[in-house]
Amino acid sequence: MYIFYFGALCSVTDLNGLKYNLVLFAALPQPTDACRNFEPTVAKTSLIYTTPDVCFGKVDLDQYPMLAEEYDISLSPTSLDLPTLILLKNGKEISRLPQRITEDLDRIKSKTLRDVKDTWDRLGWDRSMQSIITVFKLESLHKTT
Repeated sequence: MYIFYFGALCSVTDLNGLKYNLVLFAALPQPTDACRNFEPTVAKTSLIYTTPDVCFGKVDLDQYPMLAEEYDISLSPTSLDLPTLILLKNGKEISRLPQRITEDLDRIKSKTLRDVKDTWDRLGWDRSMQSIITVFKLESLHKTT
């Protein structure tokens, strides 16, 4: 099983079984402080926004490293990728936190400045429930499902 779900409404065993999955990708046996501290926020958000078509879950990337590769998540201890929260629709990524804003990076000519901007953007999200609700438009998803 790839995914462990928060709540009883969801019971599929892979990332393609529902209309919407909001998935926390984390290294669980050796979690970073950021992963450990963010998981309760995702769990609380799931209590409000889970429906039969919108499920929240988590994937242990230590156990399923091929998913880290598939979703372009670095497992490096110094990576800014963990935790990563990805909204999947019918198994396809439609949004993620931390966000990747590549179109802005393409306009920056200096590699050093591109790296700084990428780092700043990925550090800039506050891992709050409001960030999750806003970025993934959970209010509208909750109403339409």
